Amino acid sequence: MRSINIDEDIISVLNQFDRPVSTDEIAQKIDREWHSVQKYCQILKSKGKISGFRVGRMNLWVVEKGAGEE
Repeated sequence: MRSINIDEDIISVLNQFDRPVSTDEIAQKIDREWHSVQKYCQILKSKGKISGFRVGRMNLWVVEKGAGEE
């Protein structure tokens, strides 16, 4: 069953890796559509919880230091 809080799910997935994670990979891990994950990643980025960058056609995301410590 999917969690209601997609923000927490995204941060949880990012915390599992020591490398940047693609939007598609996050979507697969939390069983969501990539476009929904992309939207929420942009929101989290605007709140300063994650940061992201683009490599070719792929968006990659990482957790900002201290973001998961609320």
